[in-house]
Amino acid sequence: DITIGRVDRIRKRSPDVAAKLRDVQAEWPSAEIFSYVSGGEVGTVNLLADQGIWLTPMPARYNKFVRAQNTAAAWQSGRIGVPAVASWDMRGFLMRLRSFTGEEGGIDDEADALVSGFDGLMSGVGGALAPGFYGKRCM
Repeated sequence: DITIGRVDRIRKRSPDVAAKLRDVQAEWPSAEIFSYVSGGEVGTVNLLADQGIWLTPMPARYNKFVRAQNTAAAWQSGRIGVPAVASWDMRGFLMRLRSFTGEEGGIDDEADALVSGFDGLMSGVGGALAPGFYGKRCM
């Protein structure tokens, strides 16, 4: 099972996002950041790597809806969970997940991140242990 440790929604300029990713990597040094990428996003991953921010890129095959199917099945079967109480905007996160359609241009950043994280963890590569989640992989 996987527990979502925290969700941060950042919709700012690239330098601000890079600073936040640096903070996350400092707080969770053993965690891996996964992202589906295609086209120009590959260049962004390379720019972040030049700044010491490591992401594991995964080729974005198919469309968002198709990529989300395994994660949705895991969510529905209870294999992905959230804590009972969270210091982050869990209500907003769950609301945006419920409104995910898979269509381009939708408000889907959290769904994309969840799918990338789930698929990356299921590949056997990543995951971290965090206080309160011992023995469980979290993302």
